[in-house]
Amino acid sequence: MRKALLLLVPMLVLSFLMIRSVAADVTNPTHSVVGTWLPPPWTGRPILLLDDAGEPGPEGKQALDIFGYPYVQVTAAGFASVNLNDYDVMFVAWLGYGHPAAAQAEVDALYARKADIDAWISNGGGIVVNAEDAWVTNPYSFLPGTPSFATDNTIHNLNGVHIVLSWHYLVSGLTDADLSNWGNSVHGKLTSVPSGADVVAVATELGDSPQIVGLCYGRGRIVVCDSDPEYHTIYGVPLGHPNPDAPRILLYHELSWAMRIPESVIPEVPLGTVISAVAMIFGLVAYVGIRPLGIFRRRH
Repeated sequence: MRKALLLLVPMLVLSFLMIRSVAADVTNPTHSVVGTWLPPPWTGRPILLLDDAGEPGPEGKQALDIFGYPYVQVTAAGFASVNLNDYDVMFVAWLGYGHPAAAQAEVDALYARKADIDAWISNGGGIVVNAEDAWVTNPYSFLPGTPSFATDNTIHNLNGVHIVLSWHYLVSGLTDADLSNWGNSVHGKLTSVPSGADVVAVATELGDSPQIVGLCYGRGRIVVCDSDPEYHTIYGVPLGHPNPDAPRILLYHELSWAMRIPESVIPEVPLGTVISAVAMIFGLVAYVGIRPLGIFRRRH
């Protein structure tokens, strides 16, 4: 009996570690590779950071430290007294699996100030929200927009991502292969996004449900992503992945797209559309300019 118990204990420990490694993405440094790319310096005011519930730690904070970006981190309790107008960008880092109470408290604190967040974004604030997948009861409920952002956050461990709007800044320089197969690229299924939102990328294993979404809201911007690039900025992606820097690039694009100066917030337009519009304008100008010369006059 004693020998059986001695054999059973290590088997249970091993099983626990195997389950946890699946739940927490890629954590084994011998099986993953971490990117080295660093973004340009941050030129705006400090980022407002909420990062109470990472797994295994506060990856949002660690990612911003790697980037060298200034930030002010607040707790769920401290968020109630924050003056949002002191910030241009709010970063709500992914909610991990291991801290459900902290995750719920963070979302509840944000929801309690939904009207304030709506007004702040409308007046030019930018918010980045990644992977609200900790089984909280009201994920994304604090964000404005009609219909509301909604997700099935019980779906995990999927890896297929397809870029739909390749011209969009959020995925500039990235490919499907870059965003897929992070060990867990997809952390939920967005079931609803507001009208007017750009669905930049989709989750291919979930019927092409929205995966990366950008929304211009008033003078501000909203980024919602069911991936967790901050986590993979720290812990990397599986060995053999074509672009270990992809999580860092995506996170930088999220923050910088949200940071756009309010007065110059304009929706991205495909390059082909821009070229066609410019050609039409030049054609009209040329026609109006040379018409008095009689070139387009009808001959009798």
